[in-house]
Amino acid sequence: MSTKRLNRREFLRMSALAAASLALVRCQQLAVPQPAAAPAGSETKPEAAAGETATLSFWNMPFVTQEVSPDYVKQWEETVKTSLPNLAVDNFYGPGEYKPQRDKFLLQAKSATPDVIEGLLEDVAVYVKNELIEPLDDRFNAWADKAQFVEATLTPLTINGKLYGIPYNTNARGMVYRKDLLDEYGLKAPTTWTELIETARQITEK
Repeated sequence: MSTKRLNRREFLRMSALAAASLALVRCQQLAVPQPAAAPAGSETKPEAAAGETATLSFWNMPFVTQEVSPDYVKQWEETVKTSLPNLAVDNFYGPGEYKPQRDKFLLQAKSATPDVIEGLLEDVAVYVKNELIEPLDDRFNAWADKAQFVEATLTPLTINGKLYGIPYNTNARGMVYRKDLLDEYGLKAPTTWTELIETARQITEK
């Protein structure tokens, strides 16, 4: 998550540049990247020669499709072409939901995998456990824009001290409560789910 506000075009340009740096080193990546050693049955892609166009396979977010988000798709593809003229992106716009995309990736990984994939935070551990993705630490630390990320957004993507994904957004959730109601029943604001359930029970029973 960037600490400064970026418009969509700036974000897409940053994303494209990041994807390019991952693609040009030619080890398969996710959003979240791939291990240097390809899974059994997969083919190693040759590195593109200078001046040639490299192809990056990208599994995009499941809820983005040509039909649902044509403006987003068009802007993304045009930004990649403009910012990275020597990189062709082979886009796949997901099966419609995150779980089917994860399952499809796990199945597909038996023979081949995309270079970059977008998915849910909780799927990263599954990919790491199956040795489908590789750490990003070296590339992230060499990235000039790394200081824009809030540390708290990187921590959930860090497993065993290694960074396996790059967040592009986040959200903060909170709970609103009636202080007057808690004061009326002599209760304190709950700080855990267990306390919340108990507080609700006490108010309901009283």
